[in-house]
Parts: sequence; C-alpha cells; structure tokens
Amino acid sequence: MPKSLPHLSPILHDQDAEEATLGALLLGAAEEPGGLETIRSLSPADFFNENHAKFFQAILDLLAANMAVDQVTVAYKLLEKGQLDESYKIHGAITPADFYHLLSAVPTSFHLDYYAHIVLDCSHRRQLIAQAGKLAKEAYDTNTPPSPPTPTTRKGIKFAK
Repeated sequence: MPKSLPHLSPILHDQDAEEATLGALLLGAAEEPGGLETIRSLSPADFFNENHAKFFQAILDLLAANMAVDQVTVAYKLLEKGQLDESYKIHGAITPADFYHLLSAVPTSFHLDYYAHIVLDCSHRRQLIAQAGKLAKEAYDTNTPPSPPTPTTRKGIKFAK
C-alpha cells in the first residue's frame, strides 16, 4: 500500500506580525532605540502581503529622505507613487482604511523587534521552501545532468558510497 503524502502546509506567513510591524512603524517605533536597526534587517520582499511590501517600501523611502514616518507621510508617499486609492474603486489597492486597520492591529509599538523577527523568520522559511522546490525540480529533471550540491545543500544530503 502506498504511503500517504505528508500534510502540505499553506505558505508560511504571519499576517498579524506583518500588520503589527507596519502599525508600530506608523506609531513612531522607528524613532525608538533599536528601531532603525530592526528596520534595516527587513526588506519589502520579506512581507508576504504585496500591499504590506508597498507600505514598507514607502517607509524606507521616507527614512532615506530623513522624513518623519507616520500615517500622513506614508499616505502622501504612497499617493505620490500612485499606490494609494482614495476612491476605494481599485480592488486590492491600498486605501485609507488600511491605515486605520494597521494602527488598530498593533498591540504596542514597543515590540517592533519581536514583530519584525516573526516576519523575517517566515520570510526565511519561504525562501528555504522555494530553494528546496528548485532543488527537487532539478533532481527530477532527467533531461539535464544535475549540478553538484553546494556545501549548504550537501549538509542535508547523505550520499551512498
């Protein structure tokens, strides 16, 4: 009898942690001790939600220009980039209501480091899953010879002698 397939988990992300990270930044957590170091550890690509990535990029743009980060300045930056839909007519676009949601989703801005760590952890796990998928695809492709394993992938592979 064939073995059953392992349970496949949904794509790893934590919506609450993404929202709390952005909400904390809108509340001024970047100006708290350690806030900038935490922000520098993240990139927009670490956010699973595409709109969250756009929010974060707007925050990075403001910080790079030495501008304040809050709901007014982030909204202006998103509007300037054509990424804010004030009319609520574009499905999936960032709207003013998203700001209120992010601000209400953050329990406290003091825990930015913890929220960002969760976002980064999920991002790293998604990257590992993507890399493992590429390796599996290459391993199953019998039309081309496989490339030799890298030192990183060799750690987890036991080769027959």
